[in-house]
Amino acid sequence: MGLISVALDGSLENTGLKEKYMPMIKILADSLYRCYAYDFPTTITSEIAGFQSKECKVSFPMWYARFFVNPIRKFFRLPDYYVYFYRHHMTDYLYSKKIKDDKSSIIFCSVLNQKMILNAKSAGKIVVVEAGNSEPEREYQKIIREYDKFKIKRRYIYGDSRYKNICKTGLENADWIITISEVSKKTYIDAGYDMNKFKTIYLTGTDFPIRTIPNRGRKAFISTAFHSFIKGTHRLLLAWRKANINNIPLIIVGRLCDDMKEFIKTYGPFQNVRYVGFQGDLRSWYQDYDAVGVLMSLSEGAVRTTPEMMSFGFPMITSPDATCDIVKDGENGYIIESDNEDGLAERLRWFAEDWDRVHAMRANVLMSVSRRTVSDYSCELAQFMLSICN
Repeated sequence: MGLISVALDGSLENTGLKEKYMPMIKILADSLYRCYAYDFPTTITSEIAGFQSKECKVSFPMWYARFFVNPIRKFFRLPDYYVYFYRHHMTDYLYSKKIKDDKSSIIFCSVLNQKMILNAKSAGKIVVVEAGNSEPEREYQKIIREYDKFKIKRRYIYGDSRYKNICKTGLENADWIITISEVSKKTYIDAGYDMNKFKTIYLTGTDFPIRTIPNRGRKAFISTAFHSFIKGTHRLLLAWRKANINNIPLIIVGRLCDDMKEFIKTYGPFQNVRYVGFQGDLRSWYQDYDAVGVLMSLSEGAVRTTPEMMSFGFPMITSPDATCDIVKDGENGYIIESDNEDGLAERLRWFAEDWDRVHAMRANVLMSVSRRTVSDYSCELAQFMLSICN
């Protein structure tokens, strides 16, 4: 049996990465040659025997981005995403150098690890990449059209052709591509990719506990994201203005990227909207609300927000890309194209006029989100890599 190495763009101390990949790493334990990451939990050595010898800690990119790239970015007033972009460049460079001494036969990594992928291929390794987003060219063209329509100058990473091209190079050179939803998979089919090297493993569930107690909290429409144009938040705000709902607020949870700040400054203000910023503990925060979730993304792989909000019984109004394969029109929410502001405004008003409509969907919402967890994805990903390793 061959060995497998895993490269993560981040720290396993990060809750999101830990939930997503730790079950996989535990299953791979004996077959794991090396795990590349920025940092590792101190408890991991007690959970996985001999793991310390497999750790490859590469923390320099994090410091490089924080203390070198970010000050330069601020001085020259460059976009926020440059910090992430160049941190990832440095990570990819360091990982690609370490591949020379890597004795594994399979490498699992992000499509963004371009140099690592090319070096692994040169060394005769099998490369498995996770396609976390929908097809890159489609994603790029969709956001560029929106930026041009609204004359936005401060653009986010998805509107940078360098990012798109790195993703495409990673996909073209991979032996296996993991798509994480049917919605995302279809974008690759439509783009003419060779589906023989695709494997769909569904990241369409949540590890949030299912809230069986009926909500008695404050009424709200909630949109949770790292808000850029790719999340369709600009279209949501325009639809909200048309809906003219005064008795129930729209709450925008999460950071606003530069493009959204520019949009709000140019096209705002928007009445009865609360911007509450990043919330570190959404499991506790959502408990205070009796809500409808809204996410109008232009492009997604399998967005975590949708199943997380549904675990609290919130019906969802989403774009086709943000359904996470679990939103069914008229059953547990509604699906509306991201640029259909009138249709979205009408559906927002429909819920606001009779909140019993929210509660009537609750049973279907909870049933649809109780079938799968993030851990299921992680375990099935491990089993797939073991199957091609034999």
